[in-house]
Amino acid sequence: MTPLFQLKNVFVDGPRRPRLEGVTVDILPGRTAVVGASGAGKTSLLNLLSGFETPDAGGIETVQIRSERVPIFWSPADGGLWPGVSIADHIRLVTPGASTRGRVQEWLERFDLNESAARHVEELSAGERSRLSLARALAVDAAVLVLDEPLVHVDRARLERYWSIVRETCEARGTSLVFSSHHMIDRRHADRVVGMEKGRVVLDCSIDEALRESVHE
Repeated sequence: MTPLFQLKNVFVDGPRRPRLEGVTVDILPGRTAVVGASGAGKTSLLNLLSGFETPDAGGIETVQIRSERVPIFWSPADGGLWPGVSIADHIRLVTPGASTRGRVQEWLERFDLNESAARHVEELSAGERSRLSLARALAVDAAVLVLDEPLVHVDRARLERYWSIVRETCEARGTSLVFSSHHMIDRRHADRVVGMEKGRVVLDCSIDEALRESVHE
């Protein structure tokens, strides 16, 4: 299987120590969870994958996606939402076409945002922002999604339903997903897990192997 991303001995500098230190890892097609505590290097890794940052040393190779779809769509930790733009327009602006209105309504309903469609980002709670950011990312229909803590502010009672929507959408469209997370409930929806600690990769395995490891800890 051809990797989506190949990182070889990558370093990214930080104020006290490298944010990434000698990272060598392949990110494969499918769903990959990048896990670890705060400060482990998850965001720095995702920033490299999205092209938002470049390594200070080492190399990163990205597969060339031959498709009419958007190659990569990145949603940063703060959601990257647009100030002064309504919830509905966040979805409409990434779904051009004759059937846009129906698709916008569909995404708003799936993430329980339809009753707030006219509100602007500044009026939303942290959970609403997380849901809007995720709905927009899926609506783009990119070949690869890179999402930093996509549901971190969402009520736990809703997580499984939203993750089911993510999985179903990615599987139906052949979309690969790379996302960061602190929580086991999120990583269960991945095919593979990349574990990070102090800027290094300390785990790279299938989700089944990762779950077995957590049981034995």
